[in-house]
Amino acid sequence: MKEYLFRQSLKVEALFGDTCFCCGVQTQGKRRLHLHHLSYPNGHHTNTSATRNEALRTPERFRQVCYPCHSAITRLSTMTPETLERIELVVKETKEGKWLWRV
Repeated sequence: MKEYLFRQSLKVEALFGDTCFCCGVQTQGKRRLHLHHLSYPNGHHTNTSATRNEALRTPERFRQVCYPCHSAITRLSTMTPETLERIELVVKETKEGKWLWRV
C-alpha cells in the first residue's frame, strides 16, 4: 500500500509540478504540497488517496499549494466579502506602515 501511495504522489507531482500555485515555493523533495479542491462534487471531503486519484482524473478542479497557503485559502473562503475587504485594508495599511508606533 505504501508503494502505491508513493507512486500516486509521483504521478501528482509529475502533473502539477513541485511549486505552490499561490506563493511559488518549491518543495525540492523536502515537504509535500497539498491539493486544494476548487469544488467538492458531492459536497464531501475525501481522504488523501481518493483526492490524488480525483486530481489525476480532473486536474482542472484542483490547485497544488503549500501548507501555509492552503490554511489561508481555507480560512479566507469562509469569510464574508465585507470581512475580506476589511482584511485587505488592514494588510494594505500594514504594508504602507501607517500604524507604526512612534517613540
